[in-house]
Amino acid sequence: MSALKTCVIISAELISEIGKILEDKKVQFSELVGLVPELLKLPKFVTNISAAVDELKAGISAQYSEEIKQAVAQKLELSNDKAEAIVEHCINWLVVTSSVVLQVVKVVKNKSGQ
Repeated sequence: MSALKTCVIISAELISEIGKILEDKKVQFSELVGLVPELLKLPKFVTNISAAVDELKAGISAQYSEEIKQAVAQKLELSNDKAEAIVEHCINWLVVTSSVVLQVVKVVKNKSGQ
């Protein structure tokens, strides 16, 4: 059980970086360069998302949930309370994202089969 932890951490770091860029409600090209390290993690995210969703479907223990929260708190330098909220939002985002990706892939496959 590590795919969920991997995906939550990667998504939390990416979304956090996006949030920093959007703080002043202006996006400068130079700020986008700050996304590069996070974007380089996307292949790892993509290869783990299916297993992460499977972990969620199977159910996760309180211990594993706490491990994920602590990892996010450490990576983003946050309190556990704030990390807990971020983990919940990231898990919701993962579920929605994986559903959207699966639906798009299904449509594209059906289109190419016509």
